[in-house]
Formats: sequence, C-alpha cells, structure tokens
Amino acid sequence: MTPLREFTSADEMRNFYRELIARRNALGPRPPPEPEQLAEGLEPEPPPPPALPRPSLPSCSNTIRRIILAAAREFDAPPEVVCGAGRGRKDVVFRHVVVLLAHDLTSLSISAIGRALNRDHTTILHAIRSMRRRLEEDHVLALKVARVRVRLLDPNYHDGSHQ
Repeated sequence: MTPLREFTSADEMRNFYRELIARRNALGPRPPPEPEQLAEGLEPEPPPPPALPRPSLPSCSNTIRRIILAAAREFDAPPEVVCGAGRGRKDVVFRHVVVLLAHDLTSLSISAIGRALNRDHTTILHAIRSMRRRLEEDHVLALKVARVRVRLLDPNYHDGSHQ
C-alpha cells in the first residue's frame, strides 16, 4: 500500500484526481455483477429498528458546520447524521469522512472535534485511522473525499451555511 499523497495546493489535487479518473476511464467500463453473485451467501435483511428521534445539527464552529454541509452534499446524507446514533454503513462512512476532514482542515484537537460532534476523543481517533486505511483501498471513496476537500479549499464555494 502506498502512503496518502500530500498536496501543496487545490490545483495540484484537482489535476491529480483528473488524471486518476482519466486512467480509470481508459480501462473501460466494468460489467455489472450477476444478481446471483450479489445474493450469494446473504441472509434476508432483518427489519429496520424503530426510528430514533432525529438529532439536530451540532452547534459547533462555522468551519465544522461547513465541512458537514459539504460532505452531506457529496454523500447525499442528511447533515444531522453526524451527531446521530446510526450505525448503518452509509452513516458511519459519512461521519468518519467529516471527522477526517475536520482533523485535516482545521487546527482543532481531537478532543475538540469530539466535543463538537458529541463523540469521545477515542472514537474520533478510531474514525481518522480507519478512514485513512479505507481511502488507500477504496478509490471511489477517496475521489468523493477529495471532491469535498477541493470544494472546502475553494474560496468561491458557498454551501448555504452563511446566514
């Protein structure tokens, strides 16, 4: 596995991911898996648990609020999920992305990020470590995170969080 690449500017990051996408597109489309392959070894899905009360968006710094809203837009997730108790894969990935970006793009300590997102500092540390590992293996996820990062570094990007 190669280490995560560090960029010195948003333009450098954009160019890198454009090249990555071009290389992926040059490979051609992958055939979709057969339905039998998808269902192999799966048990029927259990019924969903009863709905929990929907948490509100945390009252935190504008920077973290901006990260939450930008990531919510890219991952098509409600921003409130960040402080929710949901353990679904989509919720956890979204939450971990927000934590990683908050860690990388702000000067906040791990404890401060935890307080802002209503999480323990060890949970924040776990989210950062697991997301870094996952980004090395999941290039589609890495591309989505890079798009959020580029948006956040773009001074002309407005997510509607300004009042």
